[in-house]
Amino acid sequence: MKVNIAKTTITKNEDVADARTLLYNANRVQGGSALDNIRSLRARATVSLYTITSLVDLHQNRLRIEIRQGETLQRIEQFDSNSAWQWENGKKQPLPADRLKEMKTAFGSGVLALRRSVIDRMTNLEIKGRANGKTAVIAELDGVKYAYLFNDRGELISDGYATTFTDYSNLKTVSGILLPFSEKQRSGTNNLSVTYTEYEINPTISESEWAAQ
Repeated sequence: MKVNIAKTTITKNEDVADARTLLYNANRVQGGSALDNIRSLRARATVSLYTITSLVDLHQNRLRIEIRQGETLQRIEQFDSNSAWQWENGKKQPLPADRLKEMKTAFGSGVLALRRSVIDRMTNLEIKGRANGKTAVIAELDGVKYAYLFNDRGELISDGYATTFTDYSNLKTVSGILLPFSEKQRSGTNNLSVTYTEYEINPTISESEWAAQ
């Protein structure tokens, strides 16, 4: 769950070129051109008694999260380049700044972080350590410092920023992209297990699907 750098034996600090090369290799392992060509994504998952639907539009830099209990829509969180809002109990309100910051990290973590266009924008890259077949990489993206942990096959198995960390497992290939169907998340004292049931790669997402209720 946690990208535990303390348990990863630090051998030496390696140069930026080596760190970027490792990330490019991870890009190839996770899907290469198929990953690079993601334009949109629809994902469905379960968390406890809730069903989560996520919509991602990378072209317009927008993300929507819908939370349902049974057939009842409980909550929506959404941001794009111009606005950020949440809907709950029939009311639409601005999305709190801390939650917006958290949601924006979706583009800098997980498989989406391994697109070549994202890797190219990373700065202050460093291979932090290697141990037990795992390699830890540190990088900054859009002012946020991330830690990424890879196994000996070059697959992303964990990442994190600040005090939020996620483990990825049960990897399966969907439309040429290696995606996790299980996630374990930790943020402070909060723990969350997410089970994905479906991914759609490059679906057509109508404008009505982005509308407030």
